[in-house]
Amino acid sequence: MRIFYAAGASPNAYDIGESTLWKRNLHDSLAKMGHEVVPFRGDVTGHFTRYRKYGHDPEDKRGFLEYRARLQKDLLIQVERHTGRGGSICSSPISGRRSASRRRSTG
Repeated sequence: MRIFYAAGASPNAYDIGESTLWKRNLHDSLAKMGHEVVPFRGDVTGHFTRYRKYGHDPEDKRGFLEYRARLQKDLLIQVERHTGRGGSICSSPISGRRSASRRRSTG
């Protein structure tokens, strides 16, 4: 199964720079199970350091929402480029919500 992997090395990357918790537990485990793991070429953890006050600071919230929209758009573009038609996205690293498969008709 091809899995588009859009997660940072760790949820603690901003406090423990050398942490690779997500990479070891998610990415590496999926690869060891034989899945084709396609990494997202984007900064999925930048919001941890850039928008720390987004919950109560209007300027940080605006910046975070723009960052998230760009990140989601970039992810979909990369999925489409890699597959030529879109593909399945298992989860969103920003919202934590599951999203549905995105497919186009092949005609």
